[in-house]
Amino acid sequence: MSNGIGGYASSTLAGYNTRRYHGMLVAALKPPVGRTVLVSKLEEVLQRQQEYYFLSTNKYPFTLSPEGYMHALNFSLYPFPKIVFNVGNVFVEKEVFMVYGENTTIVRYTVVSPEESVLFSFSPLVVCRDFHWLMRETPSFFGNTTLVNDNMIRLKPFEEMPTVFIRADNMDYSKAGVWYKNMEYEIEQSRGLNFQEDLYNPGKFSAWVKGTKTFHVILSEHDVSGYDPVKLRESELARQEALLKQAGCKDDCEKHLILAADKFIVNKGEENKTIIAGYYWFSDWGRDSMISIPGLLFETKRYDDAKRVLTAFGETMRHGLIPNRFSDFKGKPEYNTIDASLWFVYIGYLYYLETGDDEFMYDKLMPWFEEIFRNYMIGTDFNIKVDEDGLVYGGDETTQLTWMDARVGDEVVIKRHGKPVEVNALWYNVLRALEELTRDNKKKKTYKDLAEQVRVSFVKKFWNDSEQCLYDVLLSVDQKDASVRPNQIFAVSLKHSILDSEKEHAVFKKVYNELFTPYGLRSLTRYNENYIGRYEGNQYERDRAYHQGTVWGWLIGAFIDAFLKVNGCGEEQMKEIELIMQPYADQLCDGGLGGVSEIFDGDEPHTPRGCILQAWSVAEVLRAKRRGEACTKSY
Repeated sequence: MSNGIGGYASSTLAGYNTRRYHGMLVAALKPPVGRTVLVSKLEEVLQRQQEYYFLSTNKYPFTLSPEGYMHALNFSLYPFPKIVFNVGNVFVEKEVFMVYGENTTIVRYTVVSPEESVLFSFSPLVVCRDFHWLMRETPSFFGNTTLVNDNMIRLKPFEEMPTVFIRADNMDYSKAGVWYKNMEYEIEQSRGLNFQEDLYNPGKFSAWVKGTKTFHVILSEHDVSGYDPVKLRESELARQEALLKQAGCKDDCEKHLILAADKFIVNKGEENKTIIAGYYWFSDWGRDSMISIPGLLFETKRYDDAKRVLTAFGETMRHGLIPNRFSDFKGKPEYNTIDASLWFVYIGYLYYLETGDDEFMYDKLMPWFEEIFRNYMIGTDFNIKVDEDGLVYGGDETTQLTWMDARVGDEVVIKRHGKPVEVNALWYNVLRALEELTRDNKKKKTYKDLAEQVRVSFVKKFWNDSEQCLYDVLLSVDQKDASVRPNQIFAVSLKHSILDSEKEHAVFKKVYNELFTPYGLRSLTRYNENYIGRYEGNQYERDRAYHQGTVWGWLIGAFIDAFLKVNGCGEEQMKEIELIMQPYADQLCDGGLGGVSEIFDGDEPHTPRGCILQAWSVAEVLRAKRRGEACTKSY
């Protein structure tokens, strides 16, 4: 669950934390970044007569203890994540949601014990740490718990951390002040990282139940004395229902994708919005945000939010470059990207085609578009410049400016400096967009002439006749990378065709035969000696595999666009696209539940990896699904 400002609550089905990034309250202290785990989890216990039944699950060295998952009866995701535990004839229902716009999580327990009195209790486990770090026992926690009233406590173990408020209505509090030592996170262990942590239990909240009782637990960085959890739940439910109605939700698959889309759209200051690239560890990235806008915001009819996202990035432009990313804690922009600004122009152009919003286009966007064009023509940071042949080049052997940007220490995994194929297909579309948009005839001719030069140069220099596809990158005048990668699909999928029909068919065939999988496109053909079929191991091994065969879900959008361009749109094509998209409906019940993962293994069975929820994966799956159903809107 997310809160619209970058914070979230996340765990596994049974509340068994397997990652350092899991937490019942992960606050964004400097929205949308500064993500900090304040409350890791709640440890629930049910006492029947003299027997204790633990509902939580934890891993310690060489053991699982307790094993509360054994009591898990069922789980549902909508409208809020809810798990039901069963002990004899006693049922405990646990539901989690967040308050939109603030760092507050509410957990609603409903305990049903029709025949006997049972004691239900929970203990919060507090850490107060950056979500990348791990906590070890520290004396500063002791003595920092204050009882505010009968059912609320507050903690402030570190000066630089906010005060944590924990309120449990109709429950009694008893102080504990103990540490849970050496809890283990198995996914962190599999990634070759530190995986043990100590968590602090400030005390226990408990209540006797006979019949049916509901308890609301509020976890927050604010004083929540006056909060009405019932009304807050109703408000959040109404907000979600309004989003589904506005987006024209047609089925359960779309319902989950639309609500997943909402998790990435967060406030950026008082006026603007931005898009979190992925949960858990990504902040807002320029390229990812732009590519995500059509699916996250156009398909859900959130056009005002689209304007705010475009404005947020336009206002941070420097030397014709919009930021590649913002740092995790301070939010400082970094500009090392060759294509984010081109995506900014292209998506702004699509926004105009969607809305016909003349005022925003010509008062706001067009000056930024022209600034980008000028800087690319004269040259800007990172050696980015338009060459004599009209093509865009940039970078050197030490830089990574495209989306395939993995590094191992100082080592660049894939050398894509020079003239990347997708960047120049996009550059051609930018020029055609500017030609169409400008109201100045002299500028119109400039854009048109340059676009024609780019088209001729692109076909002449990128076409690999022996392989009947496109080179991935022109590294120099004499060196061309013939690796079969998915980047060439954009020469077919983008709105303005840079290739003739015969070459478009050939490129699509190559991509389909060598790169297509049920969950997107492989980043490298299996026939290449550098292909790595599984994304696993330590940081070094994962970084090497990241773009060397790993499947990327977001590429399904460009693939479907290219499919329709080369095959046309009819009943047969729509049925084929329906089959192509079916695995994504299944993936909503795997990885990050209700969404689409960042990446998948290149080898079968294509296990989901990386971020459990990725913005452009969700966006492009939703857009591709709808495009395939209606054969509409070529993006």
